[in-house]
Amino acid sequence: MVIGLIKELNQKTSCQTVRANFELYIIAYICSMIKRTIIFFCGFSHLFYGVIALLHPFYIAEFTRYGFGDYRVSIAIFQSLLGIGVLLGFYYSAIGKYAALFLVLLMGGALATRIYIGDSVLQSSPALVYLILNLYIFKSQKS
Repeated sequence: MVIGLIKELNQKTSCQTVRANFELYIIAYICSMIKRTIIFFCGFSHLFYGVIALLHPFYIAEFTRYGFGDYRVSIAIFQSLLGIGVLLGFYYSAIGKYAALFLVLLMGGALATRIYIGDSVLQSSPALVYLILNLYIFKSQKS
């Protein structure tokens, strides 16, 4: 009787352990997919924004409004290359990590510029959101 109770207790404990491990696995998988989505979103967003800043008249006017009209091409190419670097982070984590770091610096400068020229919180929010997302990528990537 006692031996049967001990076996039953061990079976319940091992089932609970398997279930707990499975739940942790699912949580880890979901977190990994969220991280990959953030990396994919940031990489393509920066790549797209860099290309559109080169071509679209609205963004040409915006860079002039910021006071960076002369540097628009350089900034746009740099941002596109960093976006590609973040995407390369899927295969080369060090490249992705440091591309994200440079994007943090770029978005910090963009946020400071927005504040300096008197843009509203809503107009400044994309720079802040990308700063936070790129900081997350930088902190979470292994080098």
